[in-house]
Amino acid sequence: MLFTTSADGILDTQVLHLDGTVKLVQLPLDDRHTPSFFITASSVYDRALATNTVRVVVPPVAHFLDVGVKADRDEYRPRDEGSLTVTTRDVDGKPVSAEVALAVSDESVAAISKDPAGDPRMFFFENRSGMALQAMASVQAQRYVTLVEKDGKLIDERDLANARRDEEAKDKVEGGVEAGVAGGVAGGTIRMNEQRAMNAPSSRMAKSASVAEAITVTAAAPALAPQAPGSIEVVVRSDFRSTAFWQPDVRTGPDGVATVNVKFPEALTTWRATARAVTAATQVGMGSTTTRTSMPMLVRLEAPRFFVAGGRATVSAVVNNNTDRPLRVHPSIDVEGLTLSPGATALSRSLDVPPHGEARADWAVTADHAGAEIRANGDEVRMQVR
Repeated sequence: MLFTTSADGILDTQVLHLDGTVKLVQLPLDDRHTPSFFITASSVYDRALATNTVRVVVPPVAHFLDVGVKADRDEYRPRDEGSLTVTTRDVDGKPVSAEVALAVSDESVAAISKDPAGDPRMFFFENRSGMALQAMASVQAQRYVTLVEKDGKLIDERDLANARRDEEAKDKVEGGVEAGVAGGVAGGTIRMNEQRAMNAPSSRMAKSASVAEAITVTAAAPALAPQAPGSIEVVVRSDFRSTAFWQPDVRTGPDGVATVNVKFPEALTTWRATARAVTAATQVGMGSTTTRTSMPMLVRLEAPRFFVAGGRATVSAVVNNNTDRPLRVHPSIDVEGLTLSPGATALSRSLDVPPHGEARADWAVTADHAGAEIRANGDEVRMQVR
């Protein structure tokens, strides 16, 4: 049996003699076998080739880094400043100095699309996908011929068929078929050119008509009147970036530690901090952690998207309690351009909001005129009545 190991090229070849159906072979491994290599065994028996190849993975652990990322808090408030600590250690747990690319992004983005950067370990030390060795044998290619007798001789049947085809082709050329084919092709080409010339003007006219029609329709379309800028200034949270931090050249010191400061946007979400590290000796690795931005109490105002002057509607304030203890709140509403229904007061009754739960307060209002404005407990929504 021919026993071969290969990677980008042939690493070793030896001939093995099997006394039975199984033989144990010892293979010394080194850097040539990382991150993977192939073992091929081939044998010829009874005029047939038997071969098999298997892939063996040898992770280059000496080139891997253990990268850790830790936030100073598990939870932040919008616009808070926090710090992230990055650590880099080798396979033996010893600190090493490395260059780190650190990104803090909204985790919901990862749920929609896969991170295109990926794992640097797979980029530098991905398993080999192609084999450098293919085993073949001459016993696989056997040719058979059929011999027939002609003029007292045995000749290959395929040679006889080829000779007959050559004679038939020669007779057709001598009979003038070649000239007829050439004339037919020439005449057909002339007729095709004439037909194209006749169709060209109508095609150009059709295209011109369609363009003119498109231009006419576009010109006849009513133009949108420019809208005057609103006189009411809307104040809302506006910093909803999906990337809170990005720095590609964070360096850990000889102790394998680096600390960076991050100011979080105003979005209430979970943030994922991902660090990818590399050393001068091509030791690579990655690590990540999560933290979140939230508010202990959140008030959301629910109202129709628009009002009609003189119309009646119900405006609600939904209070969310994100703490671990119950809260008693006193919601109130401030309106302009709206009138509270008789019997309703701006200050609602007190609400008991359970831990990690919500409660709602309702007000019945009537729209007086355009330019209505509603506020509830600091979360502000402004809308113009039509």
